[in-house]
Amino acid sequence: MKKSLIILYLAVLTATNLFSQQAENKYSVKIDSGYINVDRGKLFYEIEGEGENIVLLHDGMVSHEIWDEQFALLAKNYRVTRYDRRAYGKSSDPQANYSHIEDLNQVFNQLKIDNAIIFGMSAGGGLAIDFTLKYPEKVNGLVLVGAVVGGYGYTSHMFSRGGRIDQSYFTDEQKLLNYFIEEDPYEIYPENIRAKEKVKKIVGSNPKLNRENGFVAIRPDRPAVKFLSEIKVPTLVLVGEFDIPDVHAHSGVIESGIPNAKREIILKSGHLIPLEQPEAFNAVVLKFLNKLEFDHILNSQGVDAAFQYYNSKKTREPEIVLFEEVEMNLLGYKYLQEGKIKEAVKLFELNTIAFPTSWNVYDSYGEAFLKDGQKDLAIKNYKKSLELNPNNTNAIQVLNNLNGATQLSNSNNLLNLPESIIYDKTHNRYLLSNYETGNIVQIDSTGKQCVLVENKNAIQGLEIVGNVVYVGARNSVRGFNLETGEMVMNIVVEGVSNLNDVTADDAGNIYAGDVFGTKIIKINIKNNSYSILVDGKGIDQPNGLFFDKPNNRILVCSFRKNFPIQAISLDNLTVTTLATTNLNNADGIVLDKYGRCYVTSWETKSIYRFDKEFKNPPIVFYKNNSCAPADISYDSVHDAIAIPLMLINSYEIVLVDPPGKGN
Repeated sequence: MKKSLIILYLAVLTATNLFSQQAENKYSVKIDSGYINVDRGKLFYEIEGEGENIVLLHDGMVSHEIWDEQFALLAKNYRVTRYDRRAYGKSSDPQANYSHIEDLNQVFNQLKIDNAIIFGMSAGGGLAIDFTLKYPEKVNGLVLVGAVVGGYGYTSHMFSRGGRIDQSYFTDEQKLLNYFIEEDPYEIYPENIRAKEKVKKIVGSNPKLNRENGFVAIRPDRPAVKFLSEIKVPTLVLVGEFDIPDVHAHSGVIESGIPNAKREIILKSGHLIPLEQPEAFNAVVLKFLNKLEFDHILNSQGVDAAFQYYNSKKTREPEIVLFEEVEMNLLGYKYLQEGKIKEAVKLFELNTIAFPTSWNVYDSYGEAFLKDGQKDLAIKNYKKSLELNPNNTNAIQVLNNLNGATQLSNSNNLLNLPESIIYDKTHNRYLLSNYETGNIVQIDSTGKQCVLVENKNAIQGLEIVGNVVYVGARNSVRGFNLETGEMVMNIVVEGVSNLNDVTADDAGNIYAGDVFGTKIIKINIKNNSYSILVDGKGIDQPNGLFFDKPNNRILVCSFRKNFPIQAISLDNLTVTTLATTNLNNADGIVLDKYGRCYVTSWETKSIYRFDKEFKNPPIVFYKNNSCAPADISYDSVHDAIAIPLMLINSYEIVLVDPPGKGN
């Protein structure tokens, strides 16, 4: 098989399109077009609109016209650039080996694009990924459509199209092309007749497909699949329902590898989504862009500015959706956990405005008011939640508690947002860290409370080694003598935002996770030094850590949506996924003496138990309708799970049952 035909065939498979002429565009625009010079060539471009930059990258078969149904629409609110990559459309043919990445960089430089949101179709999606890894400062977001990622590879099913073609197709370009247009069930969904007709027109006006002249695009220095975790920008991954399985596999790998990626399936579409289902594609993309803008304002200007932006946008466009209910709910709980009570109240209020018929948003709103000390407003919103869902047992229980004497009004209670708990078997007591005050409170066997450590920013995860209790303290890990409460260690770690949970191995090391970052820190308590155990590698927002001694690894759960259960080997630092979940916002993770794993979820206010091998779905071990469990621990003396109930200033000790069938 000739090399040029193999390259052509790979382009057909890993890119997509063949299509579209500029006709039938429902948005009339004035286009600025021209050429820019690149190394031994020139690239044709078009620009339209004003505002934040969007750059559109076409697939590996045709040209910029793949974006005809999106170009003018996006230009209503953005400055949109599309161009023909070298050897495509109106751009020049190669005169030497070249780099698509550096060509794109010249597009940015010469067209005065400081940074942009990049849309990449198929092979153009792979280019978008490669460009982001090399020039991360130039990328604000990614929309990857039927994208493939370098270094992941393909199966034989991809090349034979499920056994539908053989080598005879590679000796006849027209035969291969006709197959993709007329017969391939993956490239264009058979019912999308209009898309087929547009492809035929484009192919008819561009008969020469292989324009490489024997030259090749230079491969990136690194295989992107191994470095996806370095991409930090919000990423939308789209794949057609009927696209070939290999592309679905690549999309799943991309979503799993990029921390801020979200994948969606576009129904009744094959590979060429923007052409086959333009209305569905545009709706999903505009929703993503709107949320991107909302999140930017929230992160850069604060909750009040985001609140005002939402109200302004909603007034002009009543049907607009800037966020999902569950996403805003999780964000509100994140702010609560950080102690940003007023801001959390505002975020939950936004959710009630956006989703006024949801009982859950009022339940969360009431919980925030309760934490803020506004009992009357808490009662009002819990009642509203109960009106919408009379079966809301949480609202019933909270309202009953508020109408009686609860632990929240107990003047003898020293707990104030207890985040973590651990059993000190030497002194027969429990220790709890207070997020609000920075105190560590000890509770003896009679229930009597007193302060062991006062006002030392001892706010998060606890671990006991010898006669010292170690605690996460924002950008440091501190150690306190268990007898006197005196601080005996304070390791300040640079480049982290919030060191939350801590755990210890048997070799004199403490491990701490940066809950709003991607790092796990290793601290040598013998010489008071620290190093980065892992940064990224699929680790994102690590919120719970536990040393699994039999397997010499650190178990990790994360404060994010659909968090996985992960393990970091202390032998070779590889990161593996032990279980995937549809749960959100994990806090604590522990193993009991039987090897079973317990993980908390703020969203469901529950603790889930996995079997030792993570083979079966988890069971609900514990649920508290009033408050989510925070950073739990396993009490081996009493064979129990110790549970801090952060938002109601309480705790529970729940005995575990011996293994039986299942979990």
